[in-house]
Amino acid sequence: MRTITHVWQAAIAVLKQFDIDTPVIDARLLVQQALGITREQLLMQPKHELTDSELKAFEALLERRLAREPMSHIIGRREFYGLDFKVTGDVLTPRPDSETVVDAVLEWINEGKSKPEGEEKLLPLHPTLSPFRLLDLGTGTGCLLLTLLHLLPHMHGTGVDISPQAIAIAHENAKTLGLAARAEFHLSNWCEKISGQFNIIVANPPYIASNEIAALMPEVADYEPHLALDGGEDGLACYRLLARQLPPFMAKKAVVALEIGAGQEKAVAEIFHAEGFHLASTRRDLAGIPRCLMFTLYKDVHSL
Repeated sequence: MRTITHVWQAAIAVLKQFDIDTPVIDARLLVQQALGITREQLLMQPKHELTDSELKAFEALLERRLAREPMSHIIGRREFYGLDFKVTGDVLTPRPDSETVVDAVLEWINEGKSKPEGEEKLLPLHPTLSPFRLLDLGTGTGCLLLTLLHLLPHMHGTGVDISPQAIAIAHENAKTLGLAARAEFHLSNWCEKISGQFNIIVANPPYIASNEIAALMPEVADYEPHLALDGGEDGLACYRLLARQLPPFMAKKAVVALEIGAGQEKAVAEIFHAEGFHLASTRRDLAGIPRCLMFTLYKDVHSL
């Protein structure tokens, strides 16, 4: 038999044999991709028999997954904060952990809005007086930048990346999401080719120690760009560079929101403290791991 139900169940079984973590979801997505149908259509047509071409397409996709190619590469997209992003092997796949950065920025802004009358706000919030400027360093798919632009319609943003392929994908995602008018992207090695000052700076820097990459799950070690993973000998090289580079690009009362790896909270905080930053807040991910650090400057560069 080769009905949708049969093919789906058979795929679940073989994915389990290959120790794939999410066999039910992956099998469903593979069937949807091969047939070009939605989840609703799949559930409404369980007895649909696959044509020869559909079966061949499905088997080819299944082989790719059994080789541990990420689902995001196979179907070419990944959901992040409720938005759909194009993904290829040229960019890091957006992950739920990174949504913590978005949550932290939104919380910071809302705290500023809720300060009592007469008390200085954390950020200049009124869009007609001082529009937000957002900088996303190492933008990749653009998921952090574009999600924040989607949620904060008075914000304008700049994404930079050292990879031309990543810049092209971020551009495409901005157009697809209807955000191209408020987003610009530049090819740059971190802050080297950017100018101006920003109210909010976000980044998900590479933070895996170089000698630990090979031991990561195959979906990451074998398919994701090492440029977006490799944080140097101890995983902290990019944080040291950013701590030195960022102050001149920070507007008055600006905040920096950085994703970090598990167990890096103390080390990253010390790196930024040594460069004149104050650890303003720490936000944990859904597993309870410190995942986003928020920094401000001890002494505003505008008063120097």
